[in-house]
Amino acid sequence: MNVYIPNLSDLALVHFGSKNLCSMVREWAGANSFAPLESCARQVWAGHSSTFKDFPFNEAEQDISMLTGSQAYQFALELLTGLKSERVGENHVVRQFREKWEQFRSEHPSLEEKLRPYMEALEKDIGQIRSKIIDHIIPFRYQKALQIVSGQSKGDKILVVGHMAKTGEPSDDMKETIHFLGNNRNGRPLVNEIAVIAMNVSEAKAICAWIKTQQNQKRIHPDIIINVIDKDDLAIAVEVYDRFYMTSTLGKNIDLEEELKFAWKKRMKTNNTITLLRGQPELRGNTPEDWVDMKASGVRIAEDIWEALGQIKTHNSKLVSLANEMIEFCCRSREAGSSPQYKNFKVDKACLSLQVSVSPS
Repeated sequence: MNVYIPNLSDLALVHFGSKNLCSMVREWAGANSFAPLESCARQVWAGHSSTFKDFPFNEAEQDISMLTGSQAYQFALELLTGLKSERVGENHVVRQFREKWEQFRSEHPSLEEKLRPYMEALEKDIGQIRSKIIDHIIPFRYQKALQIVSGQSKGDKILVVGHMAKTGEPSDDMKETIHFLGNNRNGRPLVNEIAVIAMNVSEAKAICAWIKTQQNQKRIHPDIIINVIDKDDLAIAVEVYDRFYMTSTLGKNIDLEEELKFAWKKRMKTNNTITLLRGQPELRGNTPEDWVDMKASGVRIAEDIWEALGQIKTHNSKLVSLANEMIEFCCRSREAGSSPQYKNFKVDKACLSLQVSVSPS
């Protein structure tokens, strides 16, 4: 069913430069009704054009701007599709909005009735913009680039190779990698099994104790199997595990690196990969040639991860530009008083997917 907007010029948004409100604005808010659209980083109030007729714009001692009509509608779309978020394309902001809108609906039914056509239109446009474009944005994170470069897929068995910090616990890089792999926030584990190399018995005990603490704190998914294995079992490990992540700075544990290289060259399994997260300080953080020479055997170097991040950034920028074009397309239709004909907004499917390529050895 098409959604029609009676008069777009009646929509008004007030955008605050800060989430800290001055006393005059707080006083006005206590005496008036409006719809909150704010996110974690922004404070935005929505209303009918008559909602803000007595708002103290001139007297308030803070940065405030007001948008009306198509500009207000466009701003709302940009905000609720995550284009104004620090993590571009995230959907937390629209979930926040829906929760607050339900509360607003019950507390201010008369204003909610006036704003309902706009909000229904926003929901419809947001759904289309997300499904056509926004949902194809790739998280711009080092860990995501690492996952892509390594070839990691759901259900893989991962071996983490690293070192212990002076505190007696795993290094920060090792912890960060295990947390990423064992993430319990979304309820769906990225991997089936994680193993960690221990150089000796005391290290094994320390790693086991840290892992148990993380599991008790629910920072690691309960369904993931986590093992601690001895470095002498590397020859077996390279045949069992799908992905290896070397979290230590190269050159920090030369003996372990040499054993890993030897085992890797002798392995029978050929579809697994080992990814180096750090280069060597003496080479300004770059990867030594002896590791680079092994790229044909499934070695992925830190430079590959940075290259992938650049490709992800370019990919996302193109999609953001495309999303802004679709937002303008929706706004033109809404301004004319009709629902957008989404099928008329053509999207080249080739630009929606990203095949990360890294330089050969």
